[in-house]
Amino acid sequence: MKEIKTNLGRWCYRCVNDTSCKYGTTCSNMDSCRKEFNERQKYVKNLSYSIGDKIKFKNEKRPYKITACDNRYILATKPFNLQHTYLYVLVDIEEMVRGADNFKCYGDYSNLEEAQEILKLCNDGEIEVSYRNYRRLDIEKIIKTK
Repeated sequence: MKEIKTNLGRWCYRCVNDTSCKYGTTCSNMDSCRKEFNERQKYVKNLSYSIGDKIKFKNEKRPYKITACDNRYILATKPFNLQHTYLYVLVDIEEMVRGADNFKCYGDYSNLEEAQEILKLCNDGEIEVSYRNYRRLDIEKIIKTK
């Protein structure tokens, strides 16, 4: 099998995940991937959200509560009752990905003040979504609290 070495970015996820792809940068899926990426990006950029709202992803049962957000990043948590703690997610709207940060839980995402500090670090480029464990952004809906 040919190993794929391409700089297409993350939007061509079919080629990145399909190790049997022989086309690389001239892949037949490239146009459809780009079109799908642009449609998802338009949908996400038109969503309105604020601190306290809940964000629901397609393959998750329970929504996350937004603790900090701006035009590019969303930080959210949900309770993990089994361990008496919480799960967190960092959403990068520009890159259209979500996942853990590159420090594996840099701070307390459930604390509003610390979440704002983490958001500042994200905008400064010190923290980002981990490239080891990221997922494509699949927002189902935003649940308004007020």
